[in-house]
Amino acid sequence: MVDPSEFQEELDEAYDAVESARQRVEEAQRAIEELTFTAPFSGKLVDAPTFRQGQEVPAGTSLGKLVDDSTLKLSSYYSYAYENDIRPGMAVRVSIPDSMAEVEGVVDSVDYIRKIQDGAVLFRAKISIPNTGTLAAGAYAAAAIPTEAGDIMPADSGKLENAREEEISLKAGGKVAFSSVMDYGEYTQGQVLITLTSTTTGPALENAQKSYDAAVKRVNELEKDMQNTEIRSEIDGMISSVVVKVGDKLTASGTPVIT
Repeated sequence: MVDPSEFQEELDEAYDAVESARQRVEEAQRAIEELTFTAPFSGKLVDAPTFRQGQEVPAGTSLGKLVDDSTLKLSSYYSYAYENDIRPGMAVRVSIPDSMAEVEGVVDSVDYIRKIQDGAVLFRAKISIPNTGTLAAGAYAAAAIPTEAGDIMPADSGKLENAREEEISLKAGGKVAFSSVMDYGEYTQGQVLITLTSTTTGPALENAQKSYDAAVKRVNELEKDMQNTEIRSEIDGMISSVVVKVGDKLTASGTPVIT
């Protein structure tokens, strides 16, 4: 039997090389994917720049703020005297003084925090309000909750907030091949906002794939060598001579061992 320790050491190194090469392939693939930027959720793009075809743009370039205002949120505070009277799912009547509007909403959740205001201890109810298209974040609103005993009034007005908003920017740089980026443009989740081209991403992926293929080939060769470290008789017979002794170093494949 040939000592497999040297082969094992080489094999371990080869396994590491395969893993490293695989990571480089994934990084190169990710770099190509990032040349196409899509809307992370449905919404309206605000403060969006204008791009022209062929324009060179660096990674990190802002595409504006994507805003989902289809539903507005309101944090409203109530006295602990009503802690057993307000529950998720209850209907809410929301008054918006600036637009002199009154809309319906619903209690999403109740948080039993302790906020002190004007000598009273308050808890919070989070309320969602479907946007008919005329409501905007930042407006003050007061949420009254109708009950059989009468309306439960909030301790104070709160500000309407968008359901979701996020500053978005390019993860990669390149030349603009396509752009639908438009200020106040509306997009659905997954819709392509901009596509870039790059002269480096393709060759990087090709080189990484070649390195990975070579690393896998080396692993296969070493695994085969490991299987050949134990020599077994292929026929019945008597050993007439032993060419090597324990401790000898075999220098090449095909070195005679026994007859």
